[in-house]
Amino acid sequence: ILINETGTRLLDANLRWLGPIQYTPEEEAFARALQAASGVEARGMDAAIGALEGQEREGGSTDVGDVSWLTPTLHVSVATTPRGVPWHAWPVVAAGGTSIGHQGLVMAAKSLAATMVDLFDDPAARADAQRPAVPRERRTRMKASATRARRTQAEDRAGRERAAGKRAGIARSNDLAV
Repeated sequence: ILINETGTRLLDANLRWLGPIQYTPEEEAFARALQAASGVEARGMDAAIGALEGQEREGGSTDVGDVSWLTPTLHVSVATTPRGVPWHAWPVVAAGGTSIGHQGLVMAAKSLAATMVDLFDDPAARADAQRPAVPRERRTRMKASATRARRTQAEDRAGRERAAGKRAGIARSNDLAV
């Protein structure tokens, strides 16, 4: 995901304005139970709003990354599950279906909504946030490169299909010869 600096700073300011999520003792106990069941240190929820500068880049794959090369994109991450539990596994589903997940969802929605209000209210910030992270001429070159790659993939697929048809024809002719 290409970083939209203006949007990121507005999101950060709104997260700080809203403040960290306050978890109940029951939610903390549930989070620690999930962590213990997952074999990680049972520390409970981490509601801290990290410093904007010096954050470690998150990994993974998302279509939003592709979109961010074409249009300004905002991304916010909030706690919806205890830190350290395995993703794409039952502890994330278990936490997401509780008030822990609900509070994270509400925090993300509020921070994004507040950021949109800021962008509607401030024409200079809106213009800055709308500025693409990648210059148009570079996007055009990237698009042409992607088109060539798709064409090459299509040609490769067509070649494989011709070869498969040829093999099938050979197999049929062998059947006839038997």
